[in-house]
Amino acid sequence: PWARDEPLSAEDRAGLLAMFMREFDEGVDFVMGIFLKETGEYMGGTGLHTRLGEGILETGYWIAADRQRNGYVTEAVTALTQIAIDFAGAERIEIHHLPRNLHSRAIPERCGYTYEGRHETLMPGVEELEATDIWVATSDNLREGLLASTSRPLLFDATGAPLAWPA
Repeated sequence: PWARDEPLSAEDRAGLLAMFMREFDEGVDFVMGIFLKETGEYMGGTGLHTRLGEGILETGYWIAADRQRNGYVTEAVTALTQIAIDFAGAERIEIHHLPRNLHSRAIPERCGYTYEGRHETLMPGVEELEATDIWVATSDNLREGLLASTSRPLLFDATGAPLAWPA
């Protein structure tokens, strides 16, 4: 839904980025960019969203068309899933996507999420109910499949100092 008003004017884009940063600092929502490590090029976005209630984080993702099918989103979702459950203490992390979006469906399948089913939901910024496929990962998923076989990402605080994973 956040992309339905694209392209944004420079002023509207600045306002959107300011909101993302404010909500991140307030611990309300955690929107992040996906950047190519070698060049710093912006390729897409992801994040952890708190809108589903206590103990649940939702992740979503977008990647530029010319960067799709290179594993970047799979890598981002795998890292965010581990961070959400093992570091941030979420009991579950969810991915919601429209049923017709087969590229988005491939990500939770590849990452070892469990398909919970199709539900009629009210997506953020949308005024009517839409059929949405919902995928879930819990600490059980971290012990199986891709999530279990992928090393944990490195974590750093705002000063660049390394953070330790919880025991």
